[in-house]
Amino acid sequence: MRYVRFFIFSFYKELLNKIRYPINTVFGIIGWWVIFLLLFLGINIFGPSLFEGDGQVNLIKGYILWFMVMANLQEISDFISEETKIGTISFLFVQPIGFSWIVFAKVINKFIIISLELVIILFAIMLSIDKYVVFNKLYVVVVLVSMLSIWGWALILGGISLLIQKIDSIVSIISITFSLIAVIPKEKFYLKIIFPFSYGMDLIYSIDANMYSIMQLIRTREFIMGTISSLAILLFGLFVFSLCKKTAIRKGIIGYY
Repeated sequence: MRYVRFFIFSFYKELLNKIRYPINTVFGIIGWWVIFLLLFLGINIFGPSLFEGDGQVNLIKGYILWFMVMANLQEISDFISEETKIGTISFLFVQPIGFSWIVFAKVINKFIIISLELVIILFAIMLSIDKYVVFNKLYVVVVLVSMLSIWGWALILGGISLLIQKIDSIVSIISITFSLIAVIPKEKFYLKIIFPFSYGMDLIYSIDANMYSIMQLIRTREFIMGTISSLAILLFGLFVFSLCKKTAIRKGIIGYY
């Protein structure tokens, strides 16, 4: 029961932080909206042919998925870096509820908050360019499965941040690299399967093209491979995070911070 209470308290704290600092929250949302508009205008000027057919709708979908990757990928490492900076990381390690559960609650609650922000950004984008995305409930299934791979990589980065205090530049480079790899076809880069949303983006486009039902979707090769890939990355991330946590405790790094 205490785990549930902590989870609820953690969500309340995340929500309260958003409400307590409204300027930061609002400008964060505006920033993502402006980035899309600049991208949209750039393509409209220099590559208008890309907007033929469903080009604009696909741009919106691709941008939203990129937002999910960028916003969720850094959450664990940012959380650990912030706690390390203010000197409370060692306090979290001695909590009865366990450091791992604290991180888990943080990740899930951040995902919920980010998803709420995503809805606002999506509506702002659609109203701005007068183009609307038809929502398919199967998108939720694909996103949740794909999020497992993002959390796996987030755990890896979080584990590294336990051992190395300053990894902001590393995380930024990795995030940009993931974004570039996301647009490369899997046929030309087979290692793409180990990166976040590698199958997710293709599946979402495939759902629109083939009008899958839920049973048809889960039987497709892409969904099966995507699920296996995401689970493998998540398990590997858990292993790396656990290993880094034990190493940090054994070497006294946590006590040092």
